[in-house]
Amino acid sequence: MIFKLLILIILTGCLSTQEQKTPEIKEELMFSSSEELNFLLAEDFLTQGKFKEAEKIYLQIFEKNPNFIVGQKLFILSLGQKQLESAIMYANKLHVMFPKRTEPILWLSDLHRLQGDSQSSFSILREGSQDDPLIVQKISEKLFENFQNYLDQGLEAKALQSLNEIEKNYLFNEQSYIMLIMGYQRLKNYSKSTQVLKEAQGIYPHSRDLEFQEIILVEFIESIDKAIEKMESFIIKYPQFGKGLNYLGYAYILKSTQLEKGYSLIQRALECEPKNPYFKDSLGWAEYHRENYREALKIFEEALKLDSEEPIIYFHQGKTYLKLEKFDKAQVAFDKALKLIEKKSQKFLDPEVLSILDELHEQLKKLQNHKSG
Repeated sequence: MIFKLLILIILTGCLSTQEQKTPEIKEELMFSSSEELNFLLAEDFLTQGKFKEAEKIYLQIFEKNPNFIVGQKLFILSLGQKQLESAIMYANKLHVMFPKRTEPILWLSDLHRLQGDSQSSFSILREGSQDDPLIVQKISEKLFENFQNYLDQGLEAKALQSLNEIEKNYLFNEQSYIMLIMGYQRLKNYSKSTQVLKEAQGIYPHSRDLEFQEIILVEFIESIDKAIEKMESFIIKYPQFGKGLNYLGYAYILKSTQLEKGYSLIQRALECEPKNPYFKDSLGWAEYHRENYREALKIFEEALKLDSEEPIIYFHQGKTYLKLEKFDKAQVAFDKALKLIEKKSQKFLDPEVLSILDELHEQLKKLQNHKSG
């Protein structure tokens, strides 16, 4: 997690003298000749992987001439060395010195979230400029996360409040529209979800992602067969869109039609997103239906390393263990799936998750009888 965050910061937050031309940044880069030489020496140490030496020099420069670039270097070095308190200190200093800059706000929010302080993380974001698209995007993502957490707890009113706030204040790009569409879909308010979709398509008429969401709604409003028909045309139009390939491949597997074609589609989806746990689960389930049970188990293990909180994967794993007559392991997998489901409000469960509940109880009862019998 630390290193994923570090990479994100380096990609989106780090500045270069060529990219930044504002008067504020020019002022930040005004070094004396000796400071400039020291800065270049620190940069050289950095490229050699001599982080301690680089940090020492950056710190000497920063104490005499506090500027954003050097402070940012110190922040990144602290983060890379897992010195979170130092990273927070530098982010705070830069936020105070450069209150109009977006980066320190985003860093502080992510660091507090990393430490498990979700409330502080959100409060920091709200202090940022509401005109900054990155800040607004982060706020809308957090509101959507709150929405899902509230629904999992069965707190429908609070969940709807978070969704309404996105719609009222943070509906500013395609992704925020998609979150709103998915939110109303999870609330089973398909007419509202469709209304938001049509509004979004009026603004983004050529959006692949919105077209995908439209097909998902067809499944709920009309039928899975109609959605499959539309998805078949969709993947011809977008042959490298992993979600579409996986949806169609998994649908073929579930309906036990065109098994080999479904398997091939899911493989193509994984070529697009090799680390997607849901695509891996689909591939494992395809191997299960091809009766390659040991291979399926291997794939489910890979999927669980990527997402250990998805009950469907444990359910599929348990079913595979049953085929291999590994009853104790099947029970462990089914127990885990059931516990994950029971942590959430059943009223707002995903339909597929809801559909396995009866079978989970039935399989666990059979396993218990098998033990006692």
